[in-house]
Amino acid sequence: DLGLDLTDLDIAAAAWERSVADVVASDSDVAGYVDRLESRYDQGLAGYVVDDEDEDDEDDEDEEDWFDEDELPSGDTLAEDFERYLREHGED
Repeated sequence: DLGLDLTDLDIAAAAWERSVADVVASDSDVAGYVDRLESRYDQGLAGYVVDDEDEDDEDDEDEEDWFDEDELPSGDTLAEDFERYLREHGED
């Protein structure tokens, strides 16, 4: 309800998503890594059951989260993997 113009942000986000998709599509190692991350995400989603009766109870801290963020690699780990990839692939 703030009335913010997010057009520039939407354009930048779409450009970033295209560049990431290009990198993933151009390298089978990166594509495999992304596939593994997506598979882990999908496995977590498959075990999630939506309970429509508790829809208004969004702040319930006791509700079990369907996706454990602790199982995702940290930002530092992702950055290290990306830096390693760049070192190994040089200026390709």
